[in-house]
Formats: sequence, C-alpha cells, structure tokens
Amino acid sequence: LDILYDPLWALNIIFKEIYPWSLIWKGHDHLRNTMDNAMYTFEKKLLDNSEALGEGKALADRLRAEVLADYQHDGRHRTVQWYCQVLKDIVYPPFNAVVVPLVKTILDPIANAIPEPTRLGM
Repeated sequence: LDILYDPLWALNIIFKEIYPWSLIWKGHDHLRNTMDNAMYTFEKKLLDNSEALGEGKALADRLRAEVLADYQHDGRHRTVQWYCQVLKDIVYPPFNAVVVPLVKTILDPIANAIPEPTRLGM
C-alpha cells in the first residue's frame, strides 16, 4: 500500500481533494483489523478444540493452516475493496467539480420544462 503514496501525491497536485496518507492509513487499518480477526479466530478454534489437545502441535498446525488460508483470502478481498475505495475517492471529487456543473447547464432547461405536478423530488 505504501508504494502508492507517490502516485497518489502526484494526483494531489492536480486534485487537491486527494490525501494519500489518509487513503493509505485506511488500507493499513483494514488489513490490521483483518489480521486481528484471524488471530481471534485461531485462538477461538484452539480453545474450542481443547479436548483434542492430545494432538498438540499437529492440531495447532492444522488450525493455523486453516486460519492462514482464510486470512489470505480475506486480505485479498480487503485489498480489492481498498483499491475500489481509492478509485472512488480519486474519481468522484474531480467528477463532481467538473462534470456535474457542465451537465447541470444542459439538464436544467430540460428539468424546468417538466410540468410542476409531474416532477419527482426536484
């Protein structure tokens, strides 16, 4: 996630609404939360399987492998969610600042031509 700081900062020069550190910190925070959840799951599974402690290390290794596979899946999913959020945070502010005013000048005359009783929430 840190490798995106420079490209995001370059976009900040053009679009002042983009703050790279806040975007990167949110990504780190989501991944840390995912890791915390994985650790909790591992501890919970160990406690739930405490009657099988005769297996010892084999049980812990098996549970660790299960939780690690889930963590890797969840981590990939969280990373994709973060990239989507970054794209949304990058695209929406300039879009709203540039495109919406242009479209508004085109659509306002059309909206004003609609009779008052038939307007929906305008």
